[in-house]
Formats: sequence, C-alpha cells, structure tokens
Amino acid sequence: MEEIKFLEKYTSPLAKSILVKILVFSSVVSLFFTSFQLYSDYTYQVQLQKNELSKITNVHVETISQALWTFNSNLLDIHLKSISKVNGIKYIEINSPTKELNSFYGTKDKDRFVTQNKYPLYYMNDDKKLIIGELIVHSTTKNIFKNVINKSILILGIQFFKTFFVSLFILFILFQSVIFPLFKIAKFTKNMGLHNFKSGIILPEKYTHNMGKINSLGLIANSINSMLNRIDKELAEKEKLNHQMIQNQKMELLGKLAGGVAHDFNNLLQVIQSSNEMIGHLKHNPEKVQKYIDMTHKSSKMGQDIVRNILLYSKSEELEKKPIDIVDCINESIEIAKLNKLKNKDIIFHNHSQDRIISSERLYVFQVITNLINNAADAIDPIEGLIEVTLKDKNIKDKDFFEILVSDNGAGIDQQHLEDVFAPYFTTKESSKGTGLGLSIVFGIIRDHNGYIKVDSKINLGTTFTIHLPKDLDLQNVHPLKKESVTGNFANMKSIIILDDDIDIATTLCESLKRKGFDALSFDNPLIAKEYIVTNLNEVSLIITDYSMPGTTGIVFSKELKELGLNAPIILASGHSNDTEDEVITEYLAKPFSIEDLVEKIKKVS
Repeated sequence: MEEIKFLEKYTSPLAKSILVKILVFSSVVSLFFTSFQLYSDYTYQVQLQKNELSKITNVHVETISQALWTFNSNLLDIHLKSISKVNGIKYIEINSPTKELNSFYGTKDKDRFVTQNKYPLYYMNDDKKLIIGELIVHSTTKNIFKNVINKSILILGIQFFKTFFVSLFILFILFQSVIFPLFKIAKFTKNMGLHNFKSGIILPEKYTHNMGKINSLGLIANSINSMLNRIDKELAEKEKLNHQMIQNQKMELLGKLAGGVAHDFNNLLQVIQSSNEMIGHLKHNPEKVQKYIDMTHKSSKMGQDIVRNILLYSKSEELEKKPIDIVDCINESIEIAKLNKLKNKDIIFHNHSQDRIISSERLYVFQVITNLINNAADAIDPIEGLIEVTLKDKNIKDKDFFEILVSDNGAGIDQQHLEDVFAPYFTTKESSKGTGLGLSIVFGIIRDHNGYIKVDSKINLGTTFTIHLPKDLDLQNVHPLKKESVTGNFANMKSIIILDDDIDIATTLCESLKRKGFDALSFDNPLIAKEYIVTNLNEVSLIITDYSMPGTTGIVFSKELKELGLNAPIILASGHSNDTEDEVITEYLAKPFSIEDLVEKIKKVS
C-alpha cells in the first residue's frame, strides 16, 4: 500500500512526463521520416505518370496520326482507350481541321491537380510534316496525392501505437530497475535516524548490478552507506569526546559545588559556634541567651535549606503552596543576611504594597530573597555599599503581581555575562564564595510560580533584579498558616519506637518526644529493634525509622515488620530525596527536621 501511494504521488507525474516526452519526440521523428518517405513515393508516382505520358509520343501519336489521315475511327478508339488506362489520365480529346473525326474520351475536370498535355498529330509527305490535328490529354495527380495522404495516416497511426506501447514498456523497465530502488532509498533516508542509520541501505543485486558490473543505483547506495559509516564513526568519536568533556565538567562543577557548600556551612557553623560560646558567657542573662539560641536555630534552619536547595536543583519537586506572608519572608531574609553576610553593610526595605499574602512555600520565597541579597552583599563596597529591597504592587496585562526589586550600588555585571547569570553553575565569584547554583535555583522557583525575573546592570553603577510573582486577591484576607504548638499525650499512642543507626539522633529524638509527653523508646540496631517490636506487637503504636542503616534500609525493615503482623503506622525519616517512596511507609519526614515537624507528622498518622 505504501509503495502504491508513493507511485501515485511521485511516479505518476514522472510517468506522464516521460510518456508525453517519448510520444512527442517519437512523433516528431516519425513525422519527419514518414513525410520524407511519402514525398519520395509521391515524386516517384508522379515521375511514373510522366513516363507514361512520354510514351504517348513514342507509341500512340504516329498511329493516331495515320488513323486520322486515313479516317480510321476504329483504330482511333482503340488508341484512345489504351491511353485512358494510363494511371492519372482523366480526359482525352482529338481535334482536326475537318472535325469529322473529332472525338473525346473521359471527363474534363478543372482543378489544381489537372495538367493539360498537347501532342501535335502530323502526316509525313516527302519528308515534310503536315499538321492534321492535335491530341489533348488531361492528366491529374489527385489520386496519387490522395493515396499518399491515406498511406501517411496509416503509417503515422501505426507509428503512434508502436511508440505508445514501447513507451509503456520503457516505463515498466524504469519502474522495475529505477523507481522501486529509488523508492527504497527515499523511504530509508526519510525514516533515517540515530536508531537505524547504522544498518545502511540494502538493495537486491538485481537493482545495483548489470551484467556483473555495478550500475548508477549501486554507486548511489554505496555512496550513502559510505557517508553513514563516516557519520557513525564521527558520532562515536564525538560521543567519546563529549563523555570525556562531561566527566571533566562534572569534576570541575563538583569541586565548585563542594567549595561553595563548604563555604556556606562554615559560615553557619561559625554562627552556631559563636552563639554557643556567647550562651556559655551569658547564661545568667536569659534575654540575651534567648537571642543567641534564636540565632543558632536560624542557622540550623539555613543549613537545612541549603541541603533542600541542592535536592531541589537535582530533582524537580512539586511545590506544596499555601498562604504565606511575603513581607515576613522578606524581613526574615534580611535579618538572616544581617547576621551572616551584611555585617556593617546597609540594607533598606521599602514596602509599598497594599497586600502581603502569596500562595507559595515559605522556604522557596525565603530562598529567592536570601540568594539575591547575598549576591548583592558580595558585590557592594564594605563601607559605602547599599542594598535596597522594594515590594510593590504591579498590574501587567490586567493581571496583578507582587513586584520585588533587589538593588545594589556595587560593581555591576558585564553585559556579556548577563545572559548567563541564570545558567547552572555560572558564577563570576571565587570558588570559595559560591556554587553558581543560587540564581539558577531562583530562576526555577520563579518559573514554578508562573512568575518572571529579569536583571539590569551597569558596570560600577550596580545591579537590579526585578521579580514578578502572581498575586491572588482572594487570599489577601486569609491569615498565613502557622505551626500549632503540640504538647501532651495522644490518647491512642501507647509506645513509639525510634530507630536510627546514629545513637545521638535516636537518643535526642526520644528525649524530645518524652518532653512532649510521649512514651518513646530508641534503638540504634535494627536487629535488636526488630526483636523488641515482634515481642511487643500489640504495644507498639508508631515506628519512626531512618532510611540508611548498616545491612538494611528503613523500607526493607518496615516490610519485614509488616510481614510479621505489624499494624502500626511507620514514618520514614531520611536525608534522601523522595525516590525512597514505598507503599509500606505511612509518612515521610525529610532530615533535618524540628521536633515540631515530627510532632505534626505523629498527629497526622495517629
């Protein structure tokens, strides 16, 4: 069916064109040679007629003259009839002065084909010719011309049909020897891709060879196959080079990422260490102690955010949007920046918006603002530097947006780098000052919010990042969600088993839950924990297990307990991304987490 469609679409016009050209050329050639042949026949017949007419003088004139001289009418009739039988003779007439023997034979016609021939009749008397009359003969070439025309029609008709059938035969041979092989070549090249080009074009030998020698189609097929072999080799070489280049880039980027993460974590650890030292010195001043406790808590949350951002960049996760206060997020970002990056550098927040509630996840808005402020802090002068964060209302094409501008008066960004600032791992900082992931994460977060971000910068004048986030006016009267404080026993919670191969984590979680009023027991060995749980199946209300443990995983551990008859819910706490999902797990909790986060999960599964 495909071949038929191909022939209908492509070869029908070709066949018609070839057939018409063959017929026209053959007809012209046939017409020329036929005309030449018919002209030769016509002149030959005319010459024969002239030869017959010339015989009248040699054969009939003398006898007719004697018959006319002797008044022999019978002899005259015999000769006239004999002359009339000559091809092309239409009319014969004898004129004599006496008019007694005047006679004619045939029909006198007047047309362009008739020629009148006159022959004098004479009598010899003493070697003298005495004119005694005249023989008039009308000859015509009309019949000769008519015969030639009829013959030409017959010949041309035969030539036409002969040419037509020869053309069909030529087309048949053309289809068999050329069109079908070309169709196979066209089909292969049309469907050719990386999945099949290595196979090449395979044509039967009857198409590619004639009398044991390769023909033009064979040369075409071989040329295409040679080209594909070269492409295959070049692609293999290119793939090899690309693999080497990617490996080199991976190592380079891994070094940048490790350096940047180490830099960020060292800053956080510095804040935590300094805060703990101040807590030891100020243990008799509760107000100041609480300040440094808050700083330690915020730094821990920032470390958690760094880990989540790396996971966010490496694997796309769906946002769990909820109403949050964007003004609070901006203020919190500024406060964290002041504790870490800004120090003596000035930062000003201008709030010109009438609204403050946005549908998002607090972490992501915080990450966007913090990244932009940190970049600005790296760019400005330690003494005269200034950062301004501005929140406005913006209407774009009848849609309401929050417009956030983060501006600085720093060194600015070269124009040739502006198009690359949102590219992963792109950075103009020293390797110790950043990973190059910050702005790419910002770009991804804004995109996932159906928002826009752009950057304007001039060397030595500063940089401005402009963000537009969609505003939902229906949310502006909604209070942002806050975590509830959960304390006291849950009535249906008998015993909570905590399993983590890190004894410090297991012990800390256990003590924290006990402070919240739960009956908790911790283990750092899966085998011991399993033995206890199987012995006390009816007393266990909840299991909190780590994912990665020596010799097993939290999922395998949970499946084994389920097979042994455990009905209690299971919470899997893991520092991995969500590729650890399994139906035996009731809820997931990403490390690191606060005790409030854990209590909320317990509340959810109870």
